[in-house]
Amino acid sequence: ITMGIAKSSDVYVWQVSKGVLNKTPTRLSIPYTNPSYYYSVEPMPVGTDGFVGAINGNDFSGIALLTKTMQADLQLSGIVTSDCKVKKYGGRVYLAYTAYVSGKGALLRICDITDPQLASLRNPILEAWMDSKQPNANGTMDADMAVINGKLYALFACTNIGLRVYKLEK
Repeated sequence: ITMGIAKSSDVYVWQVSKGVLNKTPTRLSIPYTNPSYYYSVEPMPVGTDGFVGAINGNDFSGIALLTKTMQADLQLSGIVTSDCKVKKYGGRVYLAYTAYVSGKGALLRICDITDPQLASLRNPILEAWMDSKQPNANGTMDADMAVINGKLYALFACTNIGLRVYKLEK
């Protein structure tokens, strides 16, 4: 379980082992100073070390694949996003996020990061637009994924723009 602190590089990480929560979190720091109020760091699925960050800040905005100590491993900059979700499904690891593009709307992306490479982040397997001229001054977006009845679903949201749900099939 992870929780980033607004306007701080600090991220608190709680370990869950065999269904038992360690009540004392570990404090780690993302390698970016001056993040905004809205950013997130998600743990990689069980069996895969590291984290994925959707960072929105002054010195870096984008998606970062982070090591287990929060060091930057791979990063794709120039993206305004504040949340992401990582899900293992069918033996693959997927990353979903929503990116805000001023004057255009929200860009919805899913990347297959099973083999974490910069090309995996640059070439999403799903990319769709929610067109809108509406502003999103806070840079607040959301993405989530869940497996329901054996199918992978992805939800994307962007403040002032909208919400979409996709059912992904092989």
